[in-house]
Amino acid sequence: PYGVEELNGNVWDWTRSLWGVDGRAPTFKYPYQAEDGQEQLSAETDVLRVIRGSAFSTHDNFVRCAKRHMDNPDMMLYNVGFRMVLSASTLVSVRSGR
Repeated sequence: PYGVEELNGNVWDWTRSLWGVDGRAPTFKYPYQAEDGQEQLSAETDVLRVIRGSAFSTHDNFVRCAKRHMDNPDMMLYNVGFRMVLSASTLVSVRSGR
């Protein structure tokens, strides 16, 4: 509803969660535990990051928000990106120049 189905399948979305250094198996597994270090923003660039959601270039069986994969934060790819989120009040402030 509300066009939310349009969010999946555009590009893989970066998350702030860490995957680990081994691309074959995540270091940080489910169930999610915030205190296990997977949200450490100061991690080295050799630590892979979690991407979610799938992209236009992926088989449609994998286009779902629960799809979790990894990527190197130093890589630049045409099918990996991020979403910007603004509150409505921020948008009004920007448009009005305040």
